[in-house]
Order: sequence, then structure tokens, then C-alpha cells
Amino acid sequence: MVLAGAMALASARAWGTPQATPDAAPPGAVRPDVNSYVLQLAATLSQGTPQQRYEAAQRLVEVGTSSALTQFQNGLTSSDNATQLACARAASDVAKPDPAWTEPLQKLLGKDRPLTEAAALALAHLDTDASAQALIQFVNAAGRPFHDAAVAQMGHMVRKPLARALVAILDDPLEPRDVSAAASAALAQMSGASSPPEDPSAWHEWWTARVALSDAQWRARVIDEQHDRLQIENDRNRGRLTKESDSIQNLVRAQYDSRPTAEKPRVLLGFLNDADPAVRAAAAGIVPDAVSQGHPVPQDVRNRLIELIGDAAPDVRLKVAQALGKLADPNALEPLLRQLQIEKDLQVKVALVGAIGTANDPHAIAVLEGLLRDPSTSVAAAAAEALRALAPAIQQNNPQQADQVYGELKKVLIDRTGPPGQPVQGLLATDLRAALLEALSPLAGSHSDDMRAFVASGLLNQNESPRVRAAAMDVLAPLKEPGGSLIVQALNAEQDPIVRAAAARALGMTHVWNFASQLIGLSQNDPNPAVRAAAWTGFVSLLPSGNAQQLLQYAQELHQQQEWEREVVVLRQACDKLEKDQDQASLADRREAIGDLYSQNFKPPQPDQAIPWYRDALAYYQDPNQPQQPLRISELVHKLTEVYLGARQYQQALKFAADEILMDPRNQANVGPAIRNTAEHLKDSKNPADWEAARQLIDGALDIPKLEVSFQDALRFIRTQIPGPPATAPSH
Repeated sequence: MVLAGAMALASARAWGTPQATPDAAPPGAVRPDVNSYVLQLAATLSQGTPQQRYEAAQRLVEVGTSSALTQFQNGLTSSDNATQLACARAASDVAKPDPAWTEPLQKLLGKDRPLTEAAALALAHLDTDASAQALIQFVNAAGRPFHDAAVAQMGHMVRKPLARALVAILDDPLEPRDVSAAASAALAQMSGASSPPEDPSAWHEWWTARVALSDAQWRARVIDEQHDRLQIENDRNRGRLTKESDSIQNLVRAQYDSRPTAEKPRVLLGFLNDADPAVRAAAAGIVPDAVSQGHPVPQDVRNRLIELIGDAAPDVRLKVAQALGKLADPNALEPLLRQLQIEKDLQVKVALVGAIGTANDPHAIAVLEGLLRDPSTSVAAAAAEALRALAPAIQQNNPQQADQVYGELKKVLIDRTGPPGQPVQGLLATDLRAALLEALSPLAGSHSDDMRAFVASGLLNQNESPRVRAAAMDVLAPLKEPGGSLIVQALNAEQDPIVRAAAARALGMTHVWNFASQLIGLSQNDPNPAVRAAAWTGFVSLLPSGNAQQLLQYAQELHQQQEWEREVVVLRQACDKLEKDQDQASLADRREAIGDLYSQNFKPPQPDQAIPWYRDALAYYQDPNQPQQPLRISELVHKLTEVYLGARQYQQALKFAADEILMDPRNQANVGPAIRNTAEHLKDSKNPADWEAARQLIDGALDIPKLEVSFQDALRFIRTQIPGPPATAPSH
């Protein structure tokens, strides 16, 4: 009932259902104090929750008095982002917005993403020459953030200068992909198209066919071409529907999150069975997060999701496909394939293909191969990505089929996107080319010579986009030494940091130790931090390929360079090697060295991390079957006591100290001073919790058998100095 009521409210707000209002005041009655009401609204606008602020801004405009509009204008120009956002959102809902809002709205562009989106939408709804020019100036300014957010709103206004600016964005190869996509979507909205074209270059034809018209003629023609789509009202309704959908999603998720884990599946199933498609879509959207969080998704919920693959609502089908992709339920394969045959919504089709790939069923391979030639490059790219996910299983279960898939991927790459070094131009073709190359990667190892020649024939030259060159690096990694050699050659001439980073990671995935020096050099000397990080990642991937002595040599170099964290990574791998080699003496030395790094070199120290390394090293030296080294034992007992205490593991420290003194009374000199110094430090703290810890540490130490009297006396004296209520020291 709560959900139904909230949805009814959301629907009433979305469609403007009149709300009950008090009867007009009779003659002679005291009129309400509008000014006080305006001040209340102004206070809410500056201090309420986001929803309260938004509603207050709406009401200020509805009141419409000079004082109310002044408060609204003050909100737009305030220094508080939340207040400005509420006013900008409200400005986009007004039937007749005030042109005076143009300048303050323009100043909100670029402040942050929500403000940019809201201000751009409000400027579009103003629909004046000045508001159009404000948007154009913003999207044309170099270095301004959140361009895509403003561009996306420009389609709400039918004006020729805006269309010219949007087409110019599509013409600019330097524009980020998200900005170009937003421009294409905005043109679709402006022109009345149901969705953006597959190829953004189609907008050139649309623009050229109308460019000779005057601004007024252009506007009249485009509006006429929208037929019955009353643009302004349609856009507002669409926005209201979006708000209603967001409210439903929030309500569904809140009810799901509030239930105990055992009840969540029943609640989720109820939502999936709801008559409202928005509720069904919201429920399906919960599933990926539920899987990630380890919540149970029982069979009845899975069965219902499978039923909903054919739901009449595209939004539901989209969310269901994404949910089944996360679940990777093999029972969903046949219904997914069936729906794929009849699906007309491009976005849903792409999601269906992705879900088919996660089903990990070889029966899907033939369908996916066919989809590589789908007219939509987005669908073809999704099919390539799905084949990449299935490739390891194909390789293992049916090598002959794997060879066939390999050949088909190569053929489609050439046929649809051009031979190596001669790519078909355009963002969509580039995306498909990269996806096909990436799909070849897990199959390349069985075709080493062919793949190396294929990549070397042009896929690494500068005619190819950085994304394709980066994908080519991934393809070379499974080729081991031959592939790595080609990567090194390409690195010497490659300037793009994205490609260099991909090359560094790929070198690591060759698992060929000969490339270690190349990677460690890149990790230290490349001017780009992302490349340095990728090179270190690649070097770490190579560590299992080296022997103990090779790893220890690099660890020594890193120690000299004071690269403590990196040295630990290498030393830990070296310890694995030494353990396999059964070189126990060297292993103990390296374990102690790791403990020293954690406790002495790291800033801040990490004594808790040092404990297991010191403990294992000490175990070796105390082994009666090993040559006795009293000095090493003494040093390690002292170090281990220090790190136990430094990690505030006081009980473990006391037990360790007692055991070591019992084993050898001479260890009192190794543990006693450390306990005394720690007690002194805790006593001098300003934190009462440390004072109590000092008392407990001292009391525990006084219980250690055979603890020297000098240490006992020192500890009792420290105890008398601990701040706090006087307490009687225990007698020992």
C-alpha cells in the first residue's frame, strides 16, 4: 500500500493532476500572509532536503508575486549549489519561464554535472535567441567540464544555430565519444527522430538538405516534420515520465533493501510480478547488485526473469537481459536466443547478445558468429565480445571449432572494417574493429605465426586508432616471445600513452622473463604515470616466470632505490621460489627482510604485516634440526616482541614473551625492555583508553613467570604514574 500510494503521488505529479486546494476566503475574512509563506518557502529553499528545496522553488514561481520571484532569482544566484540546483530544475518546469533567468542559468553551466544538466534544460525551455546563444557559447568553449551534459539538453530547442553547433561537434574528431553521442541524441530529439541513426554521418545529409533555409524557415520546417509530436509538451511529458520512473526505482529498491536477507527473494518476486512495467524494470535492475552482494537469487526468481525476456516493455526486457547476464543462468539461453530473433530495440538486442555470451554454452556459438555480420555494428561488436568470453571453453572442448571461429573473426574484421593499416573510418567501425581484435586474443596462441604476421602487417601503424593499436597489443600477448618482441619494437615508436600502457600490460601477460628489464625500466622512467603504473603491473605479472636469484637481484636494486613497497612485492614472490627450491636458510633471511621493511621502512610502519614474516623466520632458527644461531634468534625475538606491541596485540605479545623466557631465560633482555617502553608510551598518552591498556599490559607482564625483578619494579612504578582513578596494584 505504501508503494502504491507513493506511485499514485508520483503519477499525479508527473501528469499535473490537480491537487485539493482550500476554498477561497469569504468576504471580510483575514487573507493569508503571502509574504510569510514566501519567506517560509525561501527558508526551505536554502535549508531543506533536495526534494523539499525543489518543491519550494516550484512553489515560489507558482506564487508569482514580486517578492516570491525575487526569492527565486536570489536562489538562482546564490552561492549554494543545492539551492541553485533546485531553482534550475524548477525553471525547466515552468510553462512561461522568465527570460531574465538566462544569465544566472548560464553561469551555472560547468559548475558540476547536475547543475549543468538542469541549467541547460532550463535554458532550452526558455527557447530564446539569448538562451540558445548561452548554450552554444558553453559547448564551444575549450576546457569547460561537463560538455556532454549540456549538449544532451540542446535537442529540447528547435533552432538552427543549435543544430549547426551539434553537427559541428559530430564533425570534430577530437570531441570525446560521450559528447558526440550526446550531440547525435540531441539532434534526434530536435528533428523528431525516434532514435539516433546508427551512423552519425547521416546528420550531414539532414543538415545539408535544410542549410539554405533562413532561421525562421528552418525552424518552421523542422517543427512541421515532427508531425504530431508537439515538441515542447512532449519533452516535458518525457521528463515527467523519467522523474516518475526514478521515483519508482527508488521506492522499489528502498523496500528491497529494508527487508531481512531471508525475505528479499519474496519481495523481489512480488515486484517482478507487478502490473506496472516500471516496477518490473526496477526489480530486474536490482538483481545485478544483489548477485554482487551475495544475496540469494532462488530458482523461482530466475524463472520469472526468464519469462520476462519477452516482456512487452523494452525497459523491462533491457533490465532483464542485464540481470540474466549477471546470473549467467544456462536455462536462459534458449529464451534469449528466441527473443534475439524478434527483438527490434537496438539497446535491448545488444544486452541480449551480452547475456548469451555469459551463458557459456557452445550452442550459442553459431548464432554469435552470424551476428558478427549484423547490420548494426553495435550488435556485431557485442557478438564479438560474447565470443571472446566463450573462447576458452571453445578452445578446450572443440579445437576445430575454435579454429573456425578464429578464421571467421579475422574475415569479418577485414570485410567490415578494412585490412590491417587501412581501417574504415568512423567511430562505430573503430569500436567493431577493436572488439573483433579483442575476440581474437584468447584464440591467438594456437595461431602464433599467422597472428603475428597479421598484426605486423599494419595493425600497429599510425593509420589505426589508438584503441585498435591497444587491442593489437593484447592479441600479441598470448604469442609469448614472438609477440613480445613485436610489442617491444612497437613501443620504441609509440607515443600515445594509452597504447603504451596497453603494451606494458601485454608484455607482462607474455609470461616471458626476458621482458622484465624492459618493464622495470618503463615503470621507473616513462614520463606518463599511467604508463609507469601499467608497466609495474606487467612486471609483477612476470615475477612467477623468473627464478629466485633473478627476483632477488631486482629486489636488491629496488632496495637501493628505496622502493620499499615494490621491494616487498618482489621479495614475497622470491620467497615462494625459495620455498619450492627448499632453500630454507635463504628463505628465513628473506622473510626477516620483509618483516624489516614492514616495520622499519614503511611510512607509516605496518607492524601487523611484519608479524607472520618474523614468526616464520624465527621458527627456522629455533628448529633443533638447523644450525643454532643464538644471535639471530635473539634479534628476531626482540623484533617480534616489538611488532606485536606496535600492532597493539598486547595479549599475543605477553604470551610470546612468556614462551620465549620459558624457552630461554636470556630472552628477558629481548622482551623486557620492549614491554617496559610500550607501557611508558601508553602511560604518557592523552587517551584514557591507552591508560587502561597500559594497566592491562603491566598486569599481564607481572604474571609472566621468571620475569626479572628489575623489570617488575620498573613496571610497578610506571603503573603508579598512570593517570586516572587510583587503583591498587596487584600483588605478585
